[in-house]
Amino acid sequence: MDQRHPQWLQMEINSSSTTLDEKAQFLKLTEVVDKYNLVQAIEEPTRERNTLDLVFTNDISIFAHIEVLKSSLSDHHQIEVTTNFKTNNRDINNETPNYGGEKTFGS
Repeated sequence: MDQRHPQWLQMEINSSSTTLDEKAQFLKLTEVVDKYNLVQAIEEPTRERNTLDLVFTNDISIFAHIEVLKSSLSDHHQIEVTTNFKTNNRDINNETPNYGGEKTFGS
């Protein structure tokens, strides 16, 4: 495994405690990560000392803020992500069907 992968990806796949199924899952995940040039955005533990909850992207700059917070509902921490995406804020609930092929928006 090359060094560009974060610690969560440094799994010892030759460990005697790792099952064949776990090895296959790990290899498939690393294949997808490499194929699509993905980066794991979560850099801190999400459950005890482990980073089990993963968020992948091929453009880390889309994240304005990432925060891992303790949860009172689960033993996994809550992940809060804020992005830089801008959206079209039109209210689709006000759309009125126009059977001539175009949508007309209500006031």
